[in-house]
Amino acid sequence: MRSSVLLVIWILAGGPGIISLPAQALDSLFFKKAQQRFAEGQYFRVLDVLDSLLQKKPDFAPAYFLKGLTEYRLKNVNAALVNFDLAIAYKPDYLEAYYNRGLLEAGTQQYDKAIENFDKLLGINPEIGPAYLQRALAHLAQGQDQAARNDFRETLRRLPNSPEAHFHLARLEREGGDSLQAARHLQTLFQLQPQHEAGLLLAAEWLLEAGRYAELEATCTTLLALNPYQWKARLGRGIAAFYTQKWSEAEADLNQVIAKEKENAQAWWYRGRLKQALGDLAGACADWKMAQSLGYLEAPAFLQQFCP
Repeated sequence: MRSSVLLVIWILAGGPGIISLPAQALDSLFFKKAQQRFAEGQYFRVLDVLDSLLQKKPDFAPAYFLKGLTEYRLKNVNAALVNFDLAIAYKPDYLEAYYNRGLLEAGTQQYDKAIENFDKLLGINPEIGPAYLQRALAHLAQGQDQAARNDFRETLRRLPNSPEAHFHLARLEREGGDSLQAARHLQTLFQLQPQHEAGLLLAAEWLLEAGRYAELEATCTTLLALNPYQWKARLGRGIAAFYTQKWSEAEADLNQVIAKEKENAQAWWYRGRLKQALGDLAGACADWKMAQSLGYLEAPAFLQQFCP
């Protein structure tokens, strides 16, 4: 017997969709032709070929699955979902159809339906790590942190090198009060992906809270090397420069943030602090008034004390 064919594609940013084609599919000239057209990106021709095939074999589940992937590539999400439904109707244990249908439903913010799909998939095969990851993300989107935490842990039992699971667990564990576990997950994340942008941003947030300004400056500089338009990183570096009394560097970064994000209350606040340190009290008061108008909680006390 010939082995099955695996074609790995990305149908959503959240993860891969896998076409698992049974060996008998290779005996179909129509199906091989559809596969080739799909690989070439000739999606309308794929649909034509599959429609012809389904006229002859209307219960052929892989054809509906490939048709669903093709419709997604053509941005026809509803048609894609219909075809995944048909694939499952003709093959109730079609894991890839459940997985991709779940991805699409999560992508359209139908999180309950997505979770239901991943539940069914894992009921058939509880060892599919990506399904735990996607179900965790759906739980997270609904604010179900404990369910998400459990699924991220299940993900790592099967996919111990999943950067996404380590990243989200780092945040969730810290919010849950387990700073040690959070640090371990973040450390593992950086071992896997030293330039993980979201992870670096999370680390910068923690370093700011801890007052570790030299490390904050280094982390934000790394982020800005990856993405010069990462304004959170530029703000973080500006704050670090303020606390380490690198006045010109702080001024340059804070000015750039304010120029791009005029409603960034924290940037106005710290620029006011910087002006105060440089002896420009009038300028400081003006910036603090702007920070207050944007809802920055510490601004009123400073205005009352320094700006009569």
